[in-house]
Amino acid sequence: MLQEYWRDGRPGGAPQGTLGAGVSVCFMCADALAIYHDVTSRGIQAERPFVGNGLWDVALQDPDGYHLHFESPTDVPEDTVLLNVDCAHEEGCLTAEDAESLAAAHARLRHADGDEGSSAMDVGRGAPSPIPQPTT
Repeated sequence: MLQEYWRDGRPGGAPQGTLGAGVSVCFMCADALAIYHDVTSRGIQAERPFVGNGLWDVALQDPDGYHLHFESPTDVPEDTVLLNVDCAHEEGCLTAEDAESLAAAHARLRHADGDEGSSAMDVGRGAPSPIPQPTT
């Protein structure tokens, strides 16, 4: 529930300083990428979706400065980033299922090549492109 600050029956009494500073609210949902496509199609700015802790994470900021995160479970490898962020479901846009299938295929190829190390990759049009890992 979001509340407004009221004093004596009218808006007032809000704390001094920036509202929302340091506050993040996380929502678990069925399809964070669908939410991403919905909000961006309405002109709302959102950060590039990525996978962290086994979840797609879609982050945006509300008008009061609160950070909102919409997260949904996935089997896509950690640090995967959605590449085609401006598609608004145009032709060639990846759905969440397409992105997960592409990432799973990439993981199988890495496994078949004996590359068990973690690598970040972009998911989007064309072939996935692993980001080189530092060598020791």
